[in-house]
Formats: sequence, C-alpha cells, structure tokens
Amino acid sequence: MIEAFGLTSKPRKELPPAVDDVSFEARAGRVTALLGAPGAGKTTVLRLMLELQPGRGLTYFRGRPLHRIAHPSARSACSSATCPDIPRVPCAVTSGCCAPRPVFRSGGPTKSSRPSAS
Repeated sequence: MIEAFGLTSKPRKELPPAVDDVSFEARAGRVTALLGAPGAGKTTVLRLMLELQPGRGLTYFRGRPLHRIAHPSARSACSSATCPDIPRVPCAVTSGCCAPRPVFRSGGPTKSSRPSAS
C-alpha cells in the first residue's frame, strides 16, 4: 500500500502552491488514479512523493517512509542477464538494479551512462 499525507508544494512566486495538503491511499490490488485538468498538480504530487521537488508531506510504502527505502540502483549485487535487444545492457526486467536509468542529483536530472560496447 502507498500512503501520502499532507503533500504541499512550495509557493510559486506570487501564486499559491500547485498542490496544497493532498493526502490519499493507494491500496494493493486496486487501481488508483490521479485525475485533474492540465496544470492541476498531478505530476507535482508524484514529484513530491518521490522527493524530486521541494515541499512538505510524507509518503509511505508498505508502512515504511519512502525516503528510508533504498533505491534499487543503489544495490551492489546485480544479475549478469542482458537485454536481447541491446547487447551488453543489463535487462531491467531480469536484474532490476543494473539497467540504465535516470540519476537525480542536486543539480537536476541527468542520464546515467550506458555501459560501453567495447
């Protein structure tokens, strides 16, 4: 289950926050959707949940604070399976932790480099 409590984005210049005190629960085995008009804050809610955008609130995954759960790319043990479509690139479906994925740093998103083909 995923639970979000009090998600609030920082105010934008002289405008109110795009998201203000959003809380919800997404139960396992159920479909949950964020619905709203363009600009209503759907993406902002997800970015706040993943701490990719400054703001307030807490997100729990299976009862644990999301920020306390290690990101899969931080694991050191990886499978040697590779994607059949792209030689020498680990398969995200099989190994999960070795596939090229975006890396987020304080300076903003950057793409992680793929292993060289040499």
